[in-house]
Amino acid sequence: MGFFRWLRGGQESQSTTESFYRSLYPESVRYALAHNGALMGPSEIASLVDRFTYEALYLIIKAIEDREQKRQCIEALTLLFVDPDYNINALKDLLCSWAKAMPVDVRVKGTKLAQLSRSGSSSWQESFRGLAQSCYNEDKSALPCLIAHTAILGYQHFVQIYKDKPNTTLMVLFPEWMLDPDEEYMGFSVRLTPEVKVVSQKKDKCLVGAWACGKHECKFHHLYCGNSFFVDDTIHSGETAGKITSFWHSEYGLNIPDERVKVITDLREKSQ
Repeated sequence: MGFFRWLRGGQESQSTTESFYRSLYPESVRYALAHNGALMGPSEIASLVDRFTYEALYLIIKAIEDREQKRQCIEALTLLFVDPDYNINALKDLLCSWAKAMPVDVRVKGTKLAQLSRSGSSSWQESFRGLAQSCYNEDKSALPCLIAHTAILGYQHFVQIYKDKPNTTLMVLFPEWMLDPDEEYMGFSVRLTPEVKVVSQKKDKCLVGAWACGKHECKFHHLYCGNSFFVDDTIHSGETAGKITSFWHSEYGLNIPDERVKVITDLREKSQ
């Protein structure tokens, strides 16, 4: 009996070991994280697509510098996610084609993957799904503004939860664009219904079309500008959220309460 218990224990140990190694990133990605400043190219990204699909998605969107190409990719993703028959294999096929089309000399910093590996990819997806649902339940009239690039990891869940709400719009914002005084765009406006359409969003253009209010006495009662949720993955020191809050105030004259900034991990609590 002792022999069989030993044998069974050995099998369980081997199974646990295999499961552990399956949870690891591909060797080339681990090398980049440990020895190459987390810089990754098309081959590393392609190696993630099968088992770490959303990590590959995050890196691809981050790697694209051309605004129009980035817009087209977000529109393609949106069309994919609103499809009631969507399955992850369709996303994998799309990402494979994008990775193959990337110039071989492209390098993108993937430091975020280290944090993802500690928490677990599936855990992050569940957390983003729960965050999207809680935003929707809390205030269906609010405009969700996803802070890219890490919020792209949860983009699918916001699209799928909000897609059945009439006349729905999401925003995908890029802090580096918002805070660059020479950049006229701040992100993309994503219309989900009645049909998908992604357009580049200028800083000086009202989120609902034109500055009919002249940035004063908004006739929409700040429905979109002042009643937004700002969605990120993590708050460390609050510096990024503070910069976005400052931008929103300077551009639109509106203050963002802390409770309108939504994240799945608030590391400030651990330091208090």
